Amino acid sequence: MSEIILLDTGSLVAVLFARDQFHKWAVEKISTMPTPLLTCEAVVAESCFLTQRMLGSSKAVYDFIETGAVKIDFSLAELTSLMPSKI
Repeated sequence: MSEIILLDTGSLVAVLFARDQFHKWAVEKISTMPTPLLTCEAVVAESCFLTQRMLGSSKAVYDFIETGAVKIDFSLAELTSLMPSKI
């Protein structure tokens, strides 16, 4: 089984925003990970919001996804249907 790595908002924004305090670390770490990294719609939406404020555009998020390095591969809506009705 191949390794599955989930990408969160903080890491995605750090890779895209060169002035982020964790940019260098994030680029180094992500460049060594098997792709595609998996994420969800909520991470993409939040990353777009943050990069819009930092970079003036969310295009960097979409461009990064289009490279194939990131794949939107799961949906909370789909997963909640698998959860028991009482938690």
